[in-house]
Amino acid sequence: MPPVGLAENVPRGSKRGEPWERRFFMLGAMHLAALLFLLAFQDTPAPASAPPQTAEPERWALSLPEARALALRGNLDLQLAEESVQQAHFGYMGSFGAFEWNFKAQGSYTDSTREVTSSFLSGGNVIKSQNDGLNFTFERPLQTGGLFDVTFRTNIETTNAAIADANKQSSDELALSFTQPLLRGRGSDYAAAAIHEESLRWQQQVESWRGTRQATLAQVDLAYWDLRAASDALEVRQSAVNLGTALSERRRQELDAGVGTELAVIESQAELATRRETLLAAQNLRRQREDELKTLILSAKDLGLWERAVDPTDNYPKLESQVELPSWREVLATALDQRSDLRQSQFEIELAEIAKSKAYSERLSGLDLVLRASANAVDPSWRRSVADTLDWEAPVYSAQLSYDMPIGNVAARSKVKQTESALRSAWITWEKAQRDVVADVRAAVREVAYRSEAMTAADQSLDLARRQLDQEEARNREGLSTNYQVLEVQQAFVEALSTQRQSRAEWAKAWVALERAQGTLSPEGGANPGESGDRPR
Repeated sequence: MPPVGLAENVPRGSKRGEPWERRFFMLGAMHLAALLFLLAFQDTPAPASAPPQTAEPERWALSLPEARALALRGNLDLQLAEESVQQAHFGYMGSFGAFEWNFKAQGSYTDSTREVTSSFLSGGNVIKSQNDGLNFTFERPLQTGGLFDVTFRTNIETTNAAIADANKQSSDELALSFTQPLLRGRGSDYAAAAIHEESLRWQQQVESWRGTRQATLAQVDLAYWDLRAASDALEVRQSAVNLGTALSERRRQELDAGVGTELAVIESQAELATRRETLLAAQNLRRQREDELKTLILSAKDLGLWERAVDPTDNYPKLESQVELPSWREVLATALDQRSDLRQSQFEIELAEIAKSKAYSERLSGLDLVLRASANAVDPSWRRSVADTLDWEAPVYSAQLSYDMPIGNVAARSKVKQTESALRSAWITWEKAQRDVVADVRAAVREVAYRSEAMTAADQSLDLARRQLDQEEARNREGLSTNYQVLEVQQAFVEALSTQRQSRAEWAKAWVALERAQGTLSPEGGANPGESGDRPR
């Protein structure tokens, strides 16, 4: 018999006389076989597939003049401004219709029957009559405020009344009249006010279109230089990654050769990871700048061009060593003459003056002079009656004065006060616009001066940073500087290069803002747009 202590630990179900270690081993083998069987029939996860490779987008080399031309041809804001000009132009042309000849015609027919108590004069107890009438009128409003009209009336009456000279007779009249206001509504300033107003509104829309076109060109220029700056920034970040990759590889080789440290490798790899993140941000920024430019020059129909990657081909304007910056007073003088917003404010003042003049006229009493000359004839024969009328055989001349005055005249007097306040508001708006122009001009000139100096300083900083990087790498190869110092100098060089590239973009954008501030930005590069032959009709 086994010892008592061992007999108590024999596994349940094991046979007496069989070693318990063997039974325990067989039981474990059975559990392991079952586990392997289950694992063999489980779904094996598919190997991770490589990320899809996106095709390189087609490149689109685009110059600044080409971008401007596309914007002027397809920009929706500019198209809306052009349509507004067309609408105002037709409104102006239509205002002349107020002084066109107007023709009126009226025809009538009356058939009447009435009973009378006495047949002595009527010739019977029932009088029947028929009237055929026809009127023609030609009238024309005059720019003096008056009205001229010519009227011809004819009436043919047929009756059985005994008192009538004839059973059928024709009566005709030819009248010429002239009505001229002497107080309210007198003169061309009032009568032709609508023409002057529509003319000013048309010119306002032309200036609004010119301002929209300049704003569009400025937006395109700024977006173009922003894209160029983003492309340069991407190149800078790529060069930073290349520098970091080369340094990290060098540190790895030094470590493998036994002359470097693992800390230097980790530092290089950490900095490289940071630069790669910055590179991704630069790539995303460039795509964003692309879409901003495409929004200004493309429409929703140009899907093929939206997919292309834009490569700006124009270089930044060069900074001459002896560049002469304009005086802000000279720029201001040009801006006060050329700015579209100032011209629109001036037209608003003229519109307010016209409204005030009309209100002053409408406040007056009405006094109208009416001159009339007419000739009429009556004859049983319609032909003879018309002939006698046209021969002016029985003329009648008359003159008449008519007067009216509203009691209290509250509406007209209040209208005068309203238009006077509107005129003062227009002048204040114009002065405010002038003040804003002064501020814009000074800011633009100051920005150009600052960017020119900043670009010179950035060139110097880049040269010094490049020399410092060369010196630090040489010292590092000789073991006189640490890996951390090399990384710091590399980062300083990258930032100096980025600043230098960005300073050139800001210099170009500053000149765009200067031309925009003085109102001379145009596709021709400084010519004054909006003049004859350079605006929509």
